[in-house]
Amino acid sequence: MDWWRLQDSSMHDSITLYDRPELRHPRMLLAWPDPGHVGLRVVDYLRKKLRARGFAKIRPYDFSVAPWVSVKDGLMDRLEFMKNEFYYWKDAKGSSDLILFRSEYPAVNIYEYVCLVLDVASEFGVKRLYTASSFGAAGITHREEPVVLGVGNRVGLKATMEKYGIKPYPEYKGVGNIQSAFLWLAKKRDIEALSLWSPVPYYIARLPFPWSNYPKCSLAMLQKLV
Repeated sequence: MDWWRLQDSSMHDSITLYDRPELRHPRMLLAWPDPGHVGLRVVDYLRKKLRARGFAKIRPYDFSVAPWVSVKDGLMDRLEFMKNEFYYWKDAKGSSDLILFRSEYPAVNIYEYVCLVLDVASEFGVKRLYTASSFGAAGITHREEPVVLGVGNRVGLKATMEKYGIKPYPEYKGVGNIQSAFLWLAKKRDIEALSLWSPVPYYIARLPFPWSNYPKCSLAMLQKLV
């Protein structure tokens, strides 16, 4: 079995699949927490607008270190590990359905986590996926219109970026992130992947949530996707 692939012929045990929809040429959109709450807002808008249905989760225990807890009146009444869920939407008027994935960041075993998400993508025939995110950037202000930057894992995606007004991400060499892992490992599975970024003004990105909310970037990214 290849090191970038956790499954052979059946879904991995770490994935809880509670529905198996028949999807046509689905595309996939993924998001995690980011400065400005940009990516998750895009996914949540589509999820609610399209009434997408949940169908799978990754069992979180291998990817969490410190759980989220709730305490009231001296009693712990809630404990949650890494929250995540897959959703699907069937396009009755088109030929391509949609899978949405929203998740908290894994604290450990990042590459295993990425492989599990790609297992779901492969299982349902995804041939292109997108990640949606943001970062805090100096030199821009809230008075400017947001831009959307893109990084692809195939040369052919540069034409897609040009067509939809997505600017190629400037040259970078340094520490990567989970989006980098998705681009690289998706390529090994013959899946096109495009990582989208819409930078948020640094002075807003550094604020604690919810004051760091920046829906302008979410709208800019949504317009590119739809």
